[in-house]
Amino acid sequence: MTGVANVSIQPSVPKVINFKAGENDRTQYRPQSQAPVMTRPPMNDQVMLQRMIQEQQKKEKNQKLKQNLSWGVGIASGAAIIAMVIAQFKMSKGALTDDSKITKLKESIKTIMNPTIKREAEEELARQPYERSLYRVQDLIQLDKLANTTEHRTQANLEAVKSYMDNEIIGMEEAKEKIYDFLKEVNFDILNNISSGKPIVLCLDGPPGTGKSSLMKTIADALGMYFKKISLGGAKNGEMITGFERTYAGATPGVIAKAQLEGGTKKVLYGFDEAEKAAGNSVLDVLLPIFDNQRIFTDKYYNANVDLSQSMFVLTTNEFKLLPEALRNRVQAIHIGEYSKDVKSKIAKSKLTNELAHNKMNDKVKLAD
Repeated sequence: MTGVANVSIQPSVPKVINFKAGENDRTQYRPQSQAPVMTRPPMNDQVMLQRMIQEQQKKEKNQKLKQNLSWGVGIASGAAIIAMVIAQFKMSKGALTDDSKITKLKESIKTIMNPTIKREAEEELARQPYERSLYRVQDLIQLDKLANTTEHRTQANLEAVKSYMDNEIIGMEEAKEKIYDFLKEVNFDILNNISSGKPIVLCLDGPPGTGKSSLMKTIADALGMYFKKISLGGAKNGEMITGFERTYAGATPGVIAKAQLEGGTKKVLYGFDEAEKAAGNSVLDVLLPIFDNQRIFTDKYYNANVDLSQSMFVLTTNEFKLLPEALRNRVQAIHIGEYSKDVKSKIAKSKLTNELAHNKMNDKVKLAD
């Protein structure tokens, strides 16, 4: 074509600029490549069906879980309601029982003779809750009954006592003779109304294993008394005898009042074992006014008097001289000597013979003297 220049048309290529440091900027021509387009393959019917089944199973599982949870909550709520109803029923039944107990106790309190005990019982019953007070009120009523019950010491059957000691206690002839003489003196005092209304005090002193506890029990049985053995070895607080005041947590009554309530009698023989081994003198100091012919003793826990007019106190010691002098001057002591070798041999032979016979071995073992 005339008048028209031959022009070659080039495709437009993007211009790429290099910005690396230290190099001159220059234009480079690079053909642009197209990125491949990612397309999702068409889903066939089998895959679609499988996914629908999975979605349906998931929905059913969630629905079942919710149903089980609702059932569990319902069962727990029902159990809680039933437990609450049972508890209320028990409480109402217990309240009725307590009401009947309290009514009976109020009637019993009216019959209390001692005004101090009566006031203490009324104040105790007025406290809440009742469960902590019922037993203490019952004990106060029992203590008042014991204080107003007429009891007399019983004379010992001396022949029966002598026969028992000869059969049950091997050796210790001197000690048994002293016990026999002591009981004769007690019988004489009872017969002639001498020192009536005052506790009897005795001390059995001797080495360990000489039968002091057996002798205490023998004396109690001979005089028809309730026997209460109390170990003082290592005792630190005199409150174990006098009782703890109610202001202390875990307070308990003393052994003197407790023994009368256990035995249901004022005729109690208190056997204080290993008296010299009490830690310090606080425990033994409590006994001083009692051994000083004191007829009335006050228990701190009950805040009430305990009648000791028919009581007897027997101490046992391994070393009598270790007792405080004030206490030694207030007791009558019977010293028990050690067993001789002949007596030990007789005891051993008697005990072993009985054991061999019990185990059917007496024909297989022979004991030499």
